[in-house]
Amino acid sequence: MRRPLLTTAVLTVSLLGLAGPALGVNWARPADWVLPADADARQVARQLQDRFDHDPTRVVTAVVDLRGSATDGSARLAGYAERLGTVEGVEDAAVTATRGDLARITLRYTPDPMSREARAMVEELRAQAPPPGAEARFTGMPASRVDIVDMIGERALWMGLFVAVVSALVLFLAFRSLAVPLITVAMSALSLLAAFGVITLIFQYGVGAGALGFEAIGAVDANFPVLIVAIAFGLAMDYQVFLLSRVREHYLATGDPAEATATALQRTAGTITSAGLLLAVVVGGFAFSSVTFLKMIGIGLVLAIALDVLVVRALMLPAVLGLLGHRAWGRRGKRR
Repeated sequence: MRRPLLTTAVLTVSLLGLAGPALGVNWARPADWVLPADADARQVARQLQDRFDHDPTRVVTAVVDLRGSATDGSARLAGYAERLGTVEGVEDAAVTATRGDLARITLRYTPDPMSREARAMVEELRAQAPPPGAEARFTGMPASRVDIVDMIGERALWMGLFVAVVSALVLFLAFRSLAVPLITVAMSALSLLAAFGVITLIFQYGVGAGALGFEAIGAVDANFPVLIVAIAFGLAMDYQVFLLSRVREHYLATGDPAEATATALQRTAGTITSAGLLLAVVVGGFAFSSVTFLKMIGIGLVLAIALDVLVVRALMLPAVLGLLGHRAWGRRGKRR
């Protein structure tokens, strides 16, 4: 509070720096990679990849509906399969079955199904035009991964917007201030982004993977941000409302924003820190799970809680309130 501008700037840059790795995140869907290294499914997948020329599980299937195609649609089907086989990452493509107006094209591919190369392959496959009037759909691990990640991504944006708007509205009704809801949502978003960045470093790039007992696959589960936002953002609001209520109470009593902030922090710090520590112990148990997805949730929540309690609530909030002064509350309090 003595140097609010410097503190706010340093903390903002630091949190954005931690969030940086999230810009290069590669989202994945759950598969055998979430299992322990000694699980049968994981070992079989590794053996198929390392010891055999062709992994029979690496197959993308295209189902082509020829009902709207021209009379020579079947003849053009072979040409379509040939074009699919030229897509980068596809090893070969062949028409493997027909039934009525439906045809199945089986494509064997080489990239890791969770890699960016596999996503690019699926996008290029879907960009290939089927025979005139026909319709083609693709399935298999790479295709389903692209669909799941895209679906979650589209809805996650609306979910985040909904959570932010409702939280800001509730805070505005509670404190009758425009500044408080805006800084609350912004700071919570910063701490969540920083947690995402650290999780990306750990689980995608493998920083500390050996010490944590898992093997990085170069991707992060796409379900992770939805769960973290739903849980961590709600917890952050609890701490924020608890602290801001005390600040506003002292501000209305004294009319001094600096004294009100300092007094409220002093009187609530022990409770908020203890609550955060207790919750971190509870959810931190997931960090010891042998299932990578649960480990990711546990570590992610512990990081989000630690950043929110120790950085946002203890350092950034008093600095920002110090910058805003009376403007945070829209009016001067009355001294008793």
